Amino acid sequence: MKNYKFAITDNTTYTGKDALDFYSTALLEGVSAKTFSLIPNVKSKVKLPIYNAGEVIQDEGCTWSPSGEGVLAQKSFEVCGKDIQLALCTTTFENNFLGELMRPGSNTGEVAPASFIEYMLDQVSLQVQNDLEIATWQGDTGSTAYPVSVCDGIEKTAAADATVIDASPAATITLANVIAEISKVYNLIPKAIKYKEDTVIYVSDYISGLYVQAIAAASNEAYYVGAKELDYLGIKLVRAPGMSDGFMVAGQASNFVLLTDLMSDSMELAVIPQFPISGVREVRIAGSFKFGVNYKKGTEVVLYAGAIA
Repeated sequence: MKNYKFAITDNTTYTGKDALDFYSTALLEGVSAKTFSLIPNVKSKVKLPIYNAGEVIQDEGCTWSPSGEGVLAQKSFEVCGKDIQLALCTTTFENNFLGELMRPGSNTGEVAPASFIEYMLDQVSLQVQNDLEIATWQGDTGSTAYPVSVCDGIEKTAAADATVIDASPAATITLANVIAEISKVYNLIPKAIKYKEDTVIYVSDYISGLYVQAIAAASNEAYYVGAKELDYLGIKLVRAPGMSDGFMVAGQASNFVLLTDLMSDSMELAVIPQFPISGVREVRIAGSFKFGVNYKKGTEVVLYAGAIA
């Protein structure tokens, strides 16, 4: 289990009074897994039962000839246990422009201005959403790159699963062929789920952008009517910001699962001042959570693993 620990890096230069409106890099919304089925209370592993009734209809007759009881099986799922461990040191803030907002005295126990800590907690929560959105799709524990390394995602799991239906992508997906490539995914969706209410095609931001341009080009009117909910022949296209640019995944949203212990764990952070406990002029921000994504039935998942120009 990898833990993510770090102290703040101060890249500011203090030469006088500074503006106090903080800003941060734009982050992805954690939207994908919110559409999945939630499986809570998972500490490590869980098994879900799968039942197939089999061939239940037979020719009529006067003798009793049972066809069996069907097949009952299980599929195992596992979560990744994660920690959040941050540290803020008093010296960092005393030596930069935020020191002007701190109370006089070196033994107050105050580490950083309350306004900054509040902003930082919000930003950490947004960062967790961003990183888990990427891990949901691109996650690969064999990687050393963060946040891909957080936990295995749908792309890796589906690519290694022989039961998943694989599309044959073009060399690259472009504005000229995006509709034809989405059509490939549509055509491979099994008939049993194609017209289910929750059947969707998850598409990367890149493919979503190409598709919007393609349908707009097909009707000049579309350039002026504003944003519309995307679908392809009645099947909803769900934008998946964390997905690799050339990828699409189709299936019932209820077939994909988000595994966790408690849904709110990844958003809850404890702020622990250290000065009254150990005399260290530091505040620690800590949290722990469980995270995992998967799907129940690979035979009802279509994977399009394409490339972009």
